[in-house]
Amino acid sequence: MGGRHVNFIFDRNDTESGYAVRMFDHIKANYEGPQWRQLGDLRFANRLDQPSLQAADLYAHLWHAFLTYESAGMGRERNRVFQSVKKKKSWLEVLGAESFEAGLTNFSLEA
Repeated sequence: MGGRHVNFIFDRNDTESGYAVRMFDHIKANYEGPQWRQLGDLRFANRLDQPSLQAADLYAHLWHAFLTYESAGMGRERNRVFQSVKKKKSWLEVLGAESFEAGLTNFSLEA
């Protein structure tokens, strides 16, 4: 697993930021294993200053909608945006359900 770390950047939110910090600290302190040692830092930024946060939120929202409702249940506009985003592979790496499942094979939430 080397020296790679996953850093998390969330939209600054007075209501939920404290909870995110508590959960992140709890996970880092209580879970063991190589995948958990890859957790890097938790940071917060203003979405107005960091448009990439908005793009990541949109991307996650679209994938969640697709995996939950499939194309037919996403609604016309959401599906149109999803199809457009998927075509821009240089914008974000696109992973399908098989890639997500393969990545989760050795991932456990058990402490």
